[in-house]
Amino acid sequence: MKVFFFFIFTVALFALIGGVYLVDPGSVEILWFGYSVQLSAILATGVLVFCVLAFLILGYSLWWVIHLPSRWISAFQKSQTTGPQFELLRLLSLYEEESLNVALSFTKKMRKKFESIPLFLWISGNIFEKTGHHLEAEQAFMSLLSHPDTFFLGLKGQIRSALKQGDYNRAYELLKHAEKDYGSSPWVLKHLLAVAREKKKFIDAEKIALRLDDLGYLTKEQSKKQLGYIEYQEALDPHITPDQKEAYLRQAHYLDPSLSQVSEMLADMLHQQGHKTQALSVLQATWIQAPTQKIGDLFLKFTSPKNEVEAFQKAKEFVKKNPNNSESLLFIARTGLKAKLWGETRVALTELLKEHPTTIAYQLMAHLEYQEHQNMKAAMEWLELGLQAPRYSPPLLF
Repeated sequence: MKVFFFFIFTVALFALIGGVYLVDPGSVEILWFGYSVQLSAILATGVLVFCVLAFLILGYSLWWVIHLPSRWISAFQKSQTTGPQFELLRLLSLYEEESLNVALSFTKKMRKKFESIPLFLWISGNIFEKTGHHLEAEQAFMSLLSHPDTFFLGLKGQIRSALKQGDYNRAYELLKHAEKDYGSSPWVLKHLLAVAREKKKFIDAEKIALRLDDLGYLTKEQSKKQLGYIEYQEALDPHITPDQKEAYLRQAHYLDPSLSQVSEMLADMLHQQGHKTQALSVLQATWIQAPTQKIGDLFLKFTSPKNEVEAFQKAKEFVKKNPNNSESLLFIARTGLKAKLWGETRVALTELLKEHPTTIAYQLMAHLEYQEHQNMKAAMEWLELGLQAPRYSPPLLF
């Protein structure tokens, strides 16, 4: 601004001097490289240049003054919007990085300022819920229910809160309410399916699983697995008859042969009924998809091998469709160790330790070293290595 006034003053001075010399040019001449130039001509040119520049600057100044109110308004609006946006982003960032104590403190400071902003209500509600402030969370979610555009968020927050608190009755009621307005929402349907199973509302659960399939939210294979697990849950009802239990188990195994719990129960039931072939078929189907050591042990129990060597041969036959699976290698190693087939056991354990080194594999290798070579030092070294390996679940007895 100081430069501007100095420039105006200079222009005015030159204009005054130029005006005087234009009225009375006088006879002052300037000699420059052999040329004589009237001083009045120089001053006139200078005055003209400065007048043009002054006109431009005055025009810009006038434009700047006219638009000054709009710039003030814009700056004020920006200060009112940009600031809150960054504060909300910071709060969201704290929530996502799970710095919950910091986020909670920040939320309490911002609460009065942003209590009417839906995004703040949603973020703060989740923060309150995760930090155990259930009443504050409920208040935030209830506020979201007051507007159609945020109604689902409020309902979703209440459902999450109920599930976290283990209140499945309230969660189920809220989900049923959400189903009426958001019946095609995958989030609503999947949570309703899980809660329906938890509450043993199996008919509802089956309907929801089929609807998820129809809407394309589950593949055919996923849908069958869901239905299979529901049938398995129904089979666990202590009030049903043995025939009903068998029917549920058969249906569950048909829908999802990978359910090892179903296969174990069904195979044992069939074996007790004298249906040995069917029982072995059930075990074989599950071993191909989801092998477990208990399935293998049941197979050996039902086939009744005469000795440990025959058990090893039957085990090799049982796992021939997936011999490189870690469970197959472990099963072969266990039966081979019992049969004292050191070479076959070592091959299986060596491969197993490459692919899936767990504590049980190291323990078996230690047993092998001790039983084959009576090498206690080597056995202890294998056991020490196993201390740092992942544990095998569930625990096994050799």
